[in-house]
Amino acid sequence: MLSPTLRRRLFFSSLILVLVLGTIGHVTLNAWSILYGLMIGVFLTDSLPWDLARNAAGMLPRAVEAPDAKTSTYGHEYGLDHALLNIPPCETFWLNMGYWKNTRSFVEACKALAKLVIDAADVKDGSRVMDFGYGCGDQDVFFLECHPNITITGVTSEPKQALIAYSRIKARNLHKSITLYAGDAVNPSTWRHIPSHVSPPTDVLDPATYDAVISLDSCYHYSTRWQWLNQSASLLRLGGRISGTDLILGSGYDDAGYLTQFLLRAALYFTSAPWDNFVSEHAYRKRLQEAGFVGITVEDISEHVLPGLAGFIEQHRQNIGGVVDVDRKWRQYEGAAKLFRWLYRKKLVKFVLFSGTRS
Repeated sequence: MLSPTLRRRLFFSSLILVLVLGTIGHVTLNAWSILYGLMIGVFLTDSLPWDLARNAAGMLPRAVEAPDAKTSTYGHEYGLDHALLNIPPCETFWLNMGYWKNTRSFVEACKALAKLVIDAADVKDGSRVMDFGYGCGDQDVFFLECHPNITITGVTSEPKQALIAYSRIKARNLHKSITLYAGDAVNPSTWRHIPSHVSPPTDVLDPATYDAVISLDSCYHYSTRWQWLNQSASLLRLGGRISGTDLILGSGYDDAGYLTQFLLRAALYFTSAPWDNFVSEHAYRKRLQEAGFVGITVEDISEHVLPGLAGFIEQHRQNIGGVVDVDRKWRQYEGAAKLFRWLYRKKLVKFVLFSGTRS
């Protein structure tokens, strides 16, 4: 598996190679021209030259305000550093795109999206639910708040998050209702129980075992989603429900130029969303039918998801960026906010709520 850094370098190297060769098209394509383009790309995408330039700039003299009654440059200045001492420990670890129709709170938006998914699953008292992509466990705790008499089996690919989820669920004495595994959603042979790390017993994977299968904002990452749909259909009893949120191609994709389509594919690649998962709504419905589902609904809720999350990230950065000013951490979310706005404005993808019944 290529590291994110190597992916970026290869990507920009390829771009620069194309630009160089396109600009000097009269030059014969040979090993030297390819090597030249790759070397330029690696140099420009390597962080070292830019880190050196930034450090050099940081050594330049800076303007200092003259001391007066309100400000002082003498001695140590605390600034706002002490604000960190006032930030309480996280009580929640929600992470989904949220449903922002009636809220500006990240936690409430995440809960609202989770509520849409669990409602679409139509669970009843005593239902056995399989949850793919449970994160740090907040959604499973929330699902039990909505339906106290269900049992949940969860799978996530993030071992660190799985351990946090287990500790929080055990602290709430919910570990008898929620069983957690870590592993690849579409490869049950990799599943390991948290915290014992043993393989799941056979009844976890027996056909027709579950009343509902849900995936909150994660199945577009599966490689591939279509394998997961077939697996989910096998796990569900007849009449069981599948529900989740997902990303599919939007109406603007076919009309987009080659460059825009290429940039979309690149963005999805860097966010670990396999291109094979991205199809039109018509093809998406057909895949659900082929997996054995009927009564299929696919609702576009992009309007209340993508711009809302982008706006929250931008505002949150302004609110606490001066206190928790870790550029590397913020950069990934600021980049995501720009990506969400671009995807929504160009209508390249749709964020959908889907559901169906096992036939």
